[in-house]
Amino acid sequence: MEKIYKAYRRKVNNEVLYFVKEYYSFPDLSDSAVILENYGMHANFFKACKIAQIRDKQVIRSLHQQFEPEKHEGKIVSIETENAGNSFLNNTRRAFFKLKLASIF
Repeated sequence: MEKIYKAYRRKVNNEVLYFVKEYYSFPDLSDSAVILENYGMHANFFKACKIAQIRDKQVIRSLHQQFEPEKHEGKIVSIETENAGNSFLNNTRRAFFKLKLASIF
C-alpha cells in the first residue's frame, strides 16, 4: 500500500480554491482501484492540507511547490527624465535658476 497526494487549484465563484487529495494505492494487486482517503478544499493552501488531514511537512512542502509563481527574467531599461540633466538646455536653465535663487543674476 502506498499513499498518493494530488493538489490543484480552481477558480470557483471568482475565488481561487485549493484542492488537496490523499489516495491509497495497492501496487501489489493487479487491477486494483485507487481509493480516495482524504480530501480538503479551502482558499488557503495550508488550511486545505489541514482539512485533508495531511500532516507530513515534506509532503506539504512538495505539494506547495507546484503553486509557486514562475520566476521570469527581467530586463532593466533606463528611462531618461527631464531632471536627468543630460541636455545642454536643461543644464543652462538649472544654472540660471540657481543664480536667481542666490540673487546674483
